[in-house]
Amino acid sequence: MSPSHFTRIFSSTTGMPPYRFVLKERINGSKEMLISTRLSASAIASTYGFSSQSHFTKVFRQFTGMTPKQYKAGAKFHKLQLIRSIAIGDYIYIRK
Repeated sequence: MSPSHFTRIFSSTTGMPPYRFVLKERINGSKEMLISTRLSASAIASTYGFSSQSHFTKVFRQFTGMTPKQYKAGAKFHKLQLIRSIAIGDYIYIRK
């Protein structure tokens, strides 16, 4: 199978070219690490094979619309809201 044929089949199946798919998966994994670990963005970038923290930040922003730092801060804020909501027994509405 030629590379161009593979790319056409892959794109028609996933809706995106192979490289974009790989980047998306790397970003999804890094999002989990940002939330679940205390590793720096630089360490996470290295773990997921980005050449530098700035390259990681640029790609992360393209996929999420925010920097890794903003994402981590937002996730932490929403997690605290959810914990507070569960603590008072309000499972549907998250109080602010």
